Amino acid sequence: MLSSTVRRAARLAAAALAAAAVLPAVSALPPAAASGRAAIVLTDDTGATVTLPRPARRVVSLISSDTQIMLALGLRRRLVGVDLDSLRYMAAPYDRLVQGLPSIGDTYPAPSLERILKARPDLILSSGAVAGNAKLRSLGIPVLVLNPANLAGIERDVRLVGEATGASAAAGRVVARIAAAAAAVARIARRAGTHPSVYVEIGVHPYYSVGPGSYIDDLLRLLGARNAVDRVARVPYPQLSSEAVVALDPQVIVLDETGVTPGQVASRPGWQAVAAVVHHRVYDNVDPNALSEPGPAVVTALWQLAHDLYPGVSP
Repeated sequence: MLSSTVRRAARLAAAALAAAAVLPAVSALPPAAASGRAAIVLTDDTGATVTLPRPARRVVSLISSDTQIMLALGLRRRLVGVDLDSLRYMAAPYDRLVQGLPSIGDTYPAPSLERILKARPDLILSSGAVAGNAKLRSLGIPVLVLNPANLAGIERDVRLVGEATGASAAAGRVVARIAAAAAAVARIARRAGTHPSVYVEIGVHPYYSVGPGSYIDDLLRLLGARNAVDRVARVPYPQLSSEAVVALDPQVIVLDETGVTPGQVASRPGWQAVAAVVHHRVYDNVDPNALSEPGPAVVTALWQLAHDLYPGVSP
């Protein structure tokens, strides 16, 4: 089974084709000035201008990374609808908070406009990985599209949602936690004597990994590690043959998927000679839901990666 990261990669590929024919749109809401309020005017990750007459109170989230942000900001009660992946693949500690939230169904290959309208949102949080953003904007409801490509992008999107919901102070605290974790693991990397080459596996049969331009690749760089796949890949989520992975001979293998164990990796034909297998550095302890989706749970993923790459090194 493919991990949620592979689902996201497939969505991004489909969305990229649609985005080529879609220009950034401006929210169709009437200007807030008419009611005497100052409008909230934001620019999302597609470059679109999004205008809200007031802080959003009823929010629909179409992807789990956006749901993470809302929960991290303490805004669970404002979520009037979330996608099925948010309910199925949510990282701790947000997995407990997401239970019981109303579902608007699966957003792959496209979200249900009928279910979204039924939730009566005043803001839709979407992603470049969700198809149909142009149709969503045609509903006349503000749509904030978030598509972070790196750690700085996650921090920016947390602040964007904070502004859209009137929770800028809470957003600042979440960003501070992310920045503090990033600084701490960067110190660990600097203190480490060696910096390993890493293969992150996000899917099997066929094998998928992360390459240049993916947010996980950015995390590996922050940690001072070398992404082994960058030697051969030119896309963020490349598909690889078993022989190609063996030839890369990574020193560390991180399994960003469920149902695959280090023992299974060691039993693959030809993999017994891979450095990570030889030295017992195949890890399945990273929460795939924290690493796969670029949201506030990246703090958990950073610490787990640092522990695996640099065991015994403290910040």
